Amino acid sequence: NADLSKIAKKIAKALGKAQSLGLDGMKGQNESLADEGFHQVGSGSGGYAVYECHRVIRAPGVAFDEDDLQTILLHVTPYGPSLLDVLPRYIVLEKEDSEDRRNAWSETIAEARGSWEGPSVVEGYAYQGAFFSPHHFAEMKETHDKQLLAYDAACKVMAQARTGRKAGPPTDLASLKVFLESGKRARKRKQNDREFRILQKDVSRVATKLKSMMSTGKKGCTAPHGVILYFEGLDCSGKSSTGGLVQQALADAGFNVEMRQYNRPPTEEQKRGPWIDRFELPDTSPAVSKGGESTSGSESEAVECDGHRHSAVVWDRGPAGDFVYGALAKADEAEKRERYREFMAFDAECQRNNILFVKLMFITNRDSIASTLGKRLAQRKMVQDLRTWLKASYGDEKSNEAIPMEGLDFIDLHIDPTDFIAFNMYQRNLRMFSNFALNTDTSSNPWVVVNTADRFTVRKQLLQVFSVQLDAYAEAKQRQIPGRKWCFGLLGPSLVLPDEEQQETPGIEMSAMATWKTKKGLSLKSVVALMAILILVFYYCEHTTFGDNLKAWTQSPEIEMPDVPVVSV
Repeated sequence: NADLSKIAKKIAKALGKAQSLGLDGMKGQNESLADEGFHQVGSGSGGYAVYECHRVIRAPGVAFDEDDLQTILLHVTPYGPSLLDVLPRYIVLEKEDSEDRRNAWSETIAEARGSWEGPSVVEGYAYQGAFFSPHHFAEMKETHDKQLLAYDAACKVMAQARTGRKAGPPTDLASLKVFLESGKRARKRKQNDREFRILQKDVSRVATKLKSMMSTGKKGCTAPHGVILYFEGLDCSGKSSTGGLVQQALADAGFNVEMRQYNRPPTEEQKRGPWIDRFELPDTSPAVSKGGESTSGSESEAVECDGHRHSAVVWDRGPAGDFVYGALAKADEAEKRERYREFMAFDAECQRNNILFVKLMFITNRDSIASTLGKRLAQRKMVQDLRTWLKASYGDEKSNEAIPMEGLDFIDLHIDPTDFIAFNMYQRNLRMFSNFALNTDTSSNPWVVVNTADRFTVRKQLLQVFSVQLDAYAEAKQRQIPGRKWCFGLLGPSLVLPDEEQQETPGIEMSAMATWKTKKGLSLKSVVALMAILILVFYYCEHTTFGDNLKAWTQSPEIEMPDVPVVSV
């Protein structure tokens, strides 16, 4: 029921607010729900409570009628175990719209059938201010438990002798992931290792292409002077891990790669200037020493060619974030269109300045987001142990200043209440992100929409798309044209030749973005299994009577019925 689903999200937000204020008991629960119009009418064992609310549901402009007043019942009970010391709540909302037909004896059973169907019901779980349907909560909880199970197994492996691992605990996210790999099952470790080696080969291939385009610093460099990797999209959609492969290829090729995060509102000084100016460009100017002469390389060790050096900037969030989370979310249509034009002018300016502007829009489904939330909750739980572990490793408290806690602080900040709020706002955020992409998409430099539901497949395809973009950039530079004409598409653009035949970029519906599935061929394991099945069937037919019976059955002649004499009576 759509109305009850909206109310369920408000209930979850109210319960999350009470938990954040330290009012996790029954009193805080009652106070937070009273603000939403729900008052307790019953209770039971185990913290079970029933609330009632009367709401008016009618069309705007219609006069009030008593029939528009509907009763909504809310059932709340704690649901353990806790996640990060916060106990989820199992909630059931039902709209009490059944009728009392006990005195209506004149009505037939057929007319009373509707009263047997029961009221509209919505059930789910409230956690950290977000409402999870049963299967989304199960996805989050299962991933959370798997991560903790791997962590427990990794600790046991570390305690064993001759494991080949260092005795020190993980200090950042990268070392924690390596640590958790040792606690996973052998089959899963082999699969992850195989996928990692495949992706690293693709990264090395892209880095080698970039190095060949640079022409070892001589004249004739066809590589982009600068690259902007713009990661935008839904929270918990794998922007850093998936887009980081392109970032790694640039760093391996000799680009000076810097990270910029634009997930905070602009400062007062930035508000006084043009909107787009607060987003940083890569510095491609040649490094100059104190004597005024150009130097080969700089403090950042960027590869320098004839008259320029190669650098890249990674935008984690950017202009589109202002339209979803910032002040532009409530701006009028005229102001939004002005910002669209400003962004597209910036895009065109990058092409004229030999800067490759890679615009990546990351999307995924809610199942994947719930799984990522569970993984990050488990990692935050591990950080609590790792802090104590590190302090014990460094000795007395006097040396705490030297303990490397920055990596653990990053893991702690990797998940916050805004991620759960974004989960509740999934449809709204997806619609606004897609709207920005459609209004700023150009034929010369389209958006690349990356669906991370199948991360290994999409990572391979993303590296292939980036390689195609490099080829298109080099070809456009050799022809001295601003850029090849591309068509907007999911995961990658497709090239079309004549400019005069170029059509306007076709739009893509939000539903297609959310439900798009990456093309995945038949795996080697499936081919081998199919061949093994065929061999077993052939062997069985050759060494049993099944083959002879089947052959006799398919080649048996038709049975002719004998002639029966006809007797006349």
